[in-house]
Amino acid sequence: RLPVCGQSLCAKKIAFLGFLSPGGSMAQEDAGDKVILQGLEFHGFHGVHEAEKESGQMFIVDVDAWVDLRKAGQTDNLQDTVSYTAIYSLWKQGCEGDS
Repeated sequence: RLPVCGQSLCAKKIAFLGFLSPGGSMAQEDAGDKVILQGLEFHGFHGVHEAEKESGQMFIVDVDAWVDLRKAGQTDNLQDTVSYTAIYSLWKQGCEGDS
């Protein structure tokens, strides 16, 4: 796997949406459900060397998002759950956006 790009940017965005605590992580014991997205592929222009910023490189990301889905389980309401698309979009923006 290649290095994860935009990790702090995405962690802040995901924390804002309530998926993670403000510190950037959610303890597994605090959330009973894990949303897993594996093998997300993005082409980003991040790196230390100028060539990395010019031609870019492929980033492959695995995401484990611990979330509390108890309310969604009780209400069966989509608004009470987590969107896989939203998580994917946050990582896409972080990896393919500005460094």
